[in-house]
Amino acid sequence: MPPTVSKPRYPIRLDELTRDDIQALTKVLQIDNTSATTPWAENEIQRLIDALPAHLRSTFLLRLVPNTVLNHAAVCPAHKGMNRHVVHDAWMLIKREVTFHLDLLYAYPDVVGLEEKAILRNLRAVSGMWIPPSSEDLPQGAWDFQVKRCEACMLARIGTKPTILRNMRTVLLSRNQMKKNSKTSRLIPWVEAWITQCGELSTDFFFRSGEKAFAMRKAMDEAVKARNEDRKRRKKKANAVPSDDNLHVNSTAPHLERNHVVETGESVDSGVSFANRQLESLKDEIDSVIELYTGLTSGYEPVAEQQLVPPQHEGPLFSTAGGGRKSHSARLSYGENRWTASLDANPPELGLSKGAPASKVRSSSGKLSRDTERDKDDANSEYSRGSWETASISSDETSRTTWTSFYRDK
Repeated sequence: MPPTVSKPRYPIRLDELTRDDIQALTKVLQIDNTSATTPWAENEIQRLIDALPAHLRSTFLLRLVPNTVLNHAAVCPAHKGMNRHVVHDAWMLIKREVTFHLDLLYAYPDVVGLEEKAILRNLRAVSGMWIPPSSEDLPQGAWDFQVKRCEACMLARIGTKPTILRNMRTVLLSRNQMKKNSKTSRLIPWVEAWITQCGELSTDFFFRSGEKAFAMRKAMDEAVKARNEDRKRRKKKANAVPSDDNLHVNSTAPHLERNHVVETGESVDSGVSFANRQLESLKDEIDSVIELYTGLTSGYEPVAEQQLVPPQHEGPLFSTAGGGRKSHSARLSYGENRWTASLDANPPELGLSKGAPASKVRSSSGKLSRDTERDKDDANSEYSRGSWETASISSDETSRTTWTSFYRDK
């Protein structure tokens, strides 16, 4: 009984194709029908598609499967007879190769040599086929936009450019050699099948692409090291904890007692240290509150409309009650001092809110009076110059790089 020949499985991915299958498909996709100089192209394409085996041609049943279930390529009438799933898989691999897989080298151009930069620019220009001309992401020397958006036509345009094929094999080999025991990219047999159809140039392309792969791999290794160093610096910066040596706030009774211990040794305006002024003003506020409650116990009845407002302020206040002492309120001029200059580097945790209302202090007569001087501009205060919590931290995920701007300036 003769052995039965098993019917080949309908392929969906490139790694499901045999070497003969890849040769047959790349032969079709090496005819550029978008050029006006090849009016015979569509007839030749149709002839080659008809000669393909059944599993490399389009089937009616799979065309009914929606794209959300099984991805297939968008093709023009000239390529509608091809296996759309294999075409789409090849197209997506090439698209990732000239964009995503090159982003690391684009992010660190200082570690890339001049010859390697030329290879990267040559490959990045391919993305002009699907990036609109009006886009800001259009690379330097971008290819003409593919109006029909046929993935098979775009593959054919790549297959007719020997330099692109050589550079693509260089990048594929360099990335494949970075890890030991790594699987060979599914795209390498496809690109090599394209190169073998270049005739006498194929041998030279294989040699040169393999030779340049070593230098490209070295550049990739340096880019990986630079990226790891950046990650360590960002992690160290994110884990840094601001020091509390400069300011400690005891807020057990925030409306009655606030003990501010500020680093002494610097004079402000009148020669009195900033810490002494703070302590003096806060003690006076506490005295005024005690006097208020003393008056209430002795029969004093405050006006119904007037309610006690806890003393809150942004700047230091000088207020006293009783005797011949006057209530005085003034905002300190911080000027340029060491503490303000180092605020961004090691800001303390502020115990007073930035938007607190003006404080009300009771005088010796028992009436409430509003401070005569208000803050002119909170934006100019030292607390508004940025804080540790609101400081912007650059993220690691940079999808886009400034590679295009870098080369346009050259």
